[in-house]
Amino acid sequence: MTTLIRFFLSLFGLAIRKPAKLGEAWTGYGPVNRWHEINAGWIGKLARNGIKVAHIELLSWAASSRYHDPDSIADRYRDLVRACRMYGVTLLVSIVNDNKGSSKYGDDGHPASAYMDEIMQAINIVSREGRDCVWVQPVGETQTAAGRQVEQLCLQHLSGFTLIYNGGSRPAGAPPGFDGFAIHPESIGRMPPAGAIVVTDHSRILAELQNGNLYGTANREVLASYARIITDRGNAIIHYGFWHPEADDNSIEALSR
Repeated sequence: MTTLIRFFLSLFGLAIRKPAKLGEAWTGYGPVNRWHEINAGWIGKLARNGIKVAHIELLSWAASSRYHDPDSIADRYRDLVRACRMYGVTLLVSIVNDNKGSSKYGDDGHPASAYMDEIMQAINIVSREGRDCVWVQPVGETQTAAGRQVEQLCLQHLSGFTLIYNGGSRPAGAPPGFDGFAIHPESIGRMPPAGAIVVTDHSRILAELQNGNLYGTANREVLASYARIITDRGNAIIHYGFWHPEADDNSIEALSR
């Protein structure tokens, strides 16, 4: 980040913060599967609230007849990466969710294995834009042979990137080649293992945090309380803004640090 950019950020009250690190307590948020519909200005909201990580699913899958054409999101991804670098926010990019093909949440029933060309294009988009301020979760909820293949493709083509593992939704740790791991707790009562990044990607926990509405916005008080519990344990937490059509101010304010 240039000195000039730092100066202008300081005019808007944006202190230059230390970047997110694995194994530390911080908060994150992302309108994960509609990120490409939203102007990248939401990254500035995260920075102003001391939220260190933005989270997206590069190839959205729910309520879609197919994955988004990678070419159609390349420019949006570039804009998002540039915004993250300007504000010092780390972008956690999940390439693919292995629930693709499950027919849940409006999915068309075609599995990830049917879209390997698109997935490889998406990996190339991430590689082309570089690893500064970018972490990659190759697969969310790895459960199929195709998901495991995508993990291997990322290990091969994204060498040097910080890689996050989420095999089976709730892994106990990171396997060789990965730098960290994320878990998707079923409820706010399930406490994470040491070192895990907690991602609220589960229908039950989203209902608990969003007034019973899987697609809704956060209950600010409930999410703030849960985030304090998780970060006080030394874990990081990311609120998964499932199908949020815009950045949710309730979530952002609840996660403010």
